[in-house]
Amino acid sequence: MTIEQLKKDFEQSSKFIQDLSLDYSWVEWGEGSMSISHVPKGWEKIIRNLFGAINQYSKTEIHYLEDTWGKRFKFWWNDKTWEAAKFVSKVLNPTQRLYPSDKPQIIRPEMRQKIEATSWWKWEKRIQKILYKMRFNFRKYERTRFPKSVTIEQIKQKFSLYIYTSGGDDIIQGMIRLAEYQASKTCEITGNAGVFCVNEGGWYRTLSKAKAKELGFTPVKN
Repeated sequence: MTIEQLKKDFEQSSKFIQDLSLDYSWVEWGEGSMSISHVPKGWEKIIRNLFGAINQYSKTEIHYLEDTWGKRFKFWWNDKTWEAAKFVSKVLNPTQRLYPSDKPQIIRPEMRQKIEATSWWKWEKRIQKILYKMRFNFRKYERTRFPKSVTIEQIKQKFSLYIYTSGGDDIIQGMIRLAEYQASKTCEITGNAGVFCVNEGGWYRTLSKAKAKELGFTPVKN
């Protein structure tokens, strides 16, 4: 690749990233990332899809329970009442004693009528009702928030696509890792399926088979 071609590619990358910053004005860019980044044309669609996904995700409300000692105690209490309810069913419910297997059992209607007429069944239902009334509702602990903002520090090509960020969360990082993987399988010139290649000068690129042959590259064996 000639110096003129490299210069042209970097100019194209700079324009593409500037367009991204205009189309996705919510994105925060780190200092210097606009001037040193490089995105080959074949990977532009991957980057745009990534930004679109992050944009949609940034507008999604995340529902969570506020972590307080009161909530922790109520979680613990609800677990205990749930264990008590299972114990009562195991001890008092005639169905559990007659059919202890975890596998689904077919109970004839006449047998079910006899079971529901027993005092054991009635006591089990009464105790279950009391236990469920003792459980707590967590609605007052429900909160909503939006995902943490992400700063794009750098987007560049170094053997493959690399995107460096700060902020965000694990979901955004997962999106970025997926985009980087897609780039490793995509020709950086045509956008078609590609493989990791090298030429005699030791220059590495991800190219389609046709482009690799045309430019004198050969696939790198794993």
